[in-house]
Amino acid sequence: MNRAIRQLIGMALLSGLATACASTQDVAIVKPLDANKNVAVHEQGIANVAVTNVPLPVTGTVSVGNLPLDATGAVRVTVPAVQRGAVFLVAQNVDVPANGVVPRADPYIDTTACRSFSTFVAVAGQRASSVLPQLDLSPDGLTPGFTAGGGTLNPSGTASINAQFYYLVEGTSTPVVAPFARLSAIFNQVNMPIHVDKVWLYCGP
Repeated sequence: MNRAIRQLIGMALLSGLATACASTQDVAIVKPLDANKNVAVHEQGIANVAVTNVPLPVTGTVSVGNLPLDATGAVRVTVPAVQRGAVFLVAQNVDVPANGVVPRADPYIDTTACRSFSTFVAVAGQRASSVLPQLDLSPDGLTPGFTAGGGTLNPSGTASINAQFYYLVEGTSTPVVAPFARLSAIFNQVNMPIHVDKVWLYCGP
């Protein structure tokens, strides 16, 4: 086959391929189809997207529900009640001998809400600061023996018939606290008898 004939055959083949590529092809998709005979799409509709821990700018009016409101429609703010201390009368009409002590064995007082202890002492005709009330502390209201001595708040040498005593952890300014407390003894620090009118235990908040 000569060269001219080969060129003619090649040109005929190329012309046939070009014609086939340029022709319109009918393609029929038989599946998957939806109820309207359209091609079925796997995911469609409106997507529900949640965003976590990302700040979103908000403009316009925002409505917030489930907030407690007062009678005027304003947000109601509840302020916790102010916690108050409590006072307990723990002794009355007690005669303490000179340089002596009167032990006590009264029931324990629940002092779990106390953040500090102090006692108030009223005596008859003597210096109240000469009396030393001692507290008995307990972790469970049953086990005794955890004592706390008091230091007077009255200036030294004060001749007042009333005195207040504070109770601190020894060597610190930390108030003594305990779940349960009671008056365990009244000491007389002078060489003469003292009549104690009343002793109160104050439980500080």
